[in-house]
Amino acid sequence: MSTRSPLDLFAKVGAILGFFSLLISFLSSLLNLVQMPQGLRSVSVAAFVVFFLAILWLAFRGTDVKPKWRWLSLGALYVVTILYFIWVGTWIGEPQSAGSTLTTTSTSTPATSLILASSTFDTDDDGWKVMGGAAGPAYQSSGGNPGGFISANDVSGGDWYWVAPEKFLKDKSAAYGGILTFDLTLSPTDNPYEASDVVLVGQGITLVFDTPYDPERVWTAYAVLLSESAEWINDDTGQAATREEMTQVLSSLSELRIRGEFARGSSDTGGLDNVMLLRRP
Repeated sequence: MSTRSPLDLFAKVGAILGFFSLLISFLSSLLNLVQMPQGLRSVSVAAFVVFFLAILWLAFRGTDVKPKWRWLSLGALYVVTILYFIWVGTWIGEPQSAGSTLTTTSTSTPATSLILASSTFDTDDDGWKVMGGAAGPAYQSSGGNPGGFISANDVSGGDWYWVAPEKFLKDKSAAYGGILTFDLTLSPTDNPYEASDVVLVGQGITLVFDTPYDPERVWTAYAVLLSESAEWINDDTGQAATREEMTQVLSSLSELRIRGEFARGSSDTGGLDNVMLLRRP
């Protein structure tokens, strides 16, 4: 009489859980049910590894597996592996899902053909305004990232935002799937609090985005993906933005605001540099 190995049971459970986790991850990505593509991909990688190892164990080391099931398991592994790597291939070249920040001393310039609008503040404030409890903007001819930049001083302790000029507005449909980049600096950085970091308004719809990091005393660069997959939120409903809402807003953009106030109190100073609205390559 054959003895059933506990490892066989674990392998069978792992194969089943791995397969269904892969299936759920793929369907969630296909139907855009989850607005966290990087996390979803990490789950799928873990599920694939579990499925792969479990099937290999059952096919070659399992003591309670009939020969025909060994061959069927290997066949299933072959098909799933091919389909999985086809799916992985679709990730290559996609824009990152935004919000990654890094502190830099210089900023590379994208190809001119990708730039829909830009402000590098080489000579003046380029038409930018401040909305809320801050005085400014004040043009600074040096100290930017590099060259000039604009600054504003908090005078009330309340929220305030950098407001983009007209060249960043109106029909910016070509920006869908592209990236909004900008550099921020803040001093001091104590007493941080949460608020919407980037605001897009168009056709009566307000979409907001929360960057994962606050600016530092040195220049901090941001790249925000202009797609529903980047976790934009409809400010009126509190729900994840849809593709239709993103395209509606970008096709008739009436406001673009970037948060300048990140610290409670009225003694902080914020800086803005290198704002670029880029189309998808």
